[in-house]
Amino acid sequence: EEATSYFADKVGRDKMLENLRLIADILRSKARDIPASKAYSKLLEEYPDTLESPNFALGLHDSQNRLGRTEHAVKVMEEACERYGEKSSWAEKFKETKPAELKAAQNNLQTEAEKAALFLHQSAQKSKNKNAYVYALRLYNAILSGFPNHPSRKNIAFYRAEVYYEQNKFIDAASSYMEAAKVPPKDKRTDEATVS
Repeated sequence: EEATSYFADKVGRDKMLENLRLIADILRSKARDIPASKAYSKLLEEYPDTLESPNFALGLHDSQNRLGRTEHAVKVMEEACERYGEKSSWAEKFKETKPAELKAAQNNLQTEAEKAALFLHQSAQKSKNKNAYVYALRLYNAILSGFPNHPSRKNIAFYRAEVYYEQNKFIDAASSYMEAAKVPPKDKRTDEATVS
């Protein structure tokens, strides 16, 4: 705390942000995930609403995931999808002034959240760790909620239905299959969703 305040006073908040981001990224690249997690957490605490903030959340997610802290990693990603989603107040703040940067930040977050959800889903399918289905489901729900116009929303809704089915939640599965089937265009995934 004191070091952060001192550094901000001496060189300014922008330079502090730049240097702390650099430190966090270097620590993560060297697989020093505990200090990297602390640095990303500090970045999110100090700068929760910058265009870089979704990247801080992704860095924290990655570090927590590599430490085997799946619950915390999933929670970070859920919060990022909510806080930095399409209809968030954060997005509204940059919609007019920096639309290209906003789109890039959101696309990166969507892509990484989808990768994380698919990884957890596949892990559950290939192992006895069925708790990974719960994590995948949480991420699928966060993605669909935070990014209702996600380019892969048909597939995400379909995979979410698959998880519900695996959990014997057949009504939720049917509802999610139908949601997937309604997303244009009509294609092979639509046919799979209506048959399931």
